[in-house]
Amino acid sequence: MKYLSILIVLTLLFSCGKKKERVLHLKAINPATGQVYPGLPWRVTATTTAGSGEKKVFDKEGNLDANGEATLTVKLKNSWTYNIRVVEPENTCYNKQITMHITEPEKKEQNFLFEFAPCAKFKLKVKNTSCTGPNDHFKLIFLGKEVDPSYLYGATVKEEYGCYEWESNFSDVPMGEIYYKWEVTKNGITNIFYDTVDLSEGETRIFEINY
Repeated sequence: MKYLSILIVLTLLFSCGKKKERVLHLKAINPATGQVYPGLPWRVTATTTAGSGEKKVFDKEGNLDANGEATLTVKLKNSWTYNIRVVEPENTCYNKQITMHITEPEKKEQNFLFEFAPCAKFKLKVKNTSCTGPNDHFKLIFLGKEVDPSYLYGATVKEEYGCYEWESNFSDVPMGEIYYKWEVTKNGITNIFYDTVDLSEGETRIFEINY
């Protein structure tokens, strides 16, 4: 009985310390074009807080291949925290989850999709070109972006009355499509308009709304 107890304890200790293997698939794309990013550096680190403070357990690194992908195998341990990162390219205005973490430890494989979008410069100009008086009503609504569809979806950008005129400053925004809706009320009649602004990498664009 004594030997059986010792065997059970040793088995439990071995099971707790045993590491599981996980295959990681990394990929980086431009969500506006689907283009991949070959050659970007990647790094996978594991840290533990066991003992005195956090310490790094291992560190793997490399570069994405010609298809913007990398596949590697790591050993998992319950007490370790894993960080997976792809270094963003230059001149990007959208970086989705630069650092990700291993989840669902029961699975043998996990995919990590990194998204980066280059910048464009964008400015809005709005003018009531046929003002009928102080009751004219204008409302501009943001309907999201191609590279981040849920960001500020449905938010009101501007809502004004009367003979309104406004322009924004130039700002750096991700390339790709931006969606707008605006409502114009004059003489008690409301009309609704929609438009899409499609920005290329490095482009400078002024989007004018004359109503």
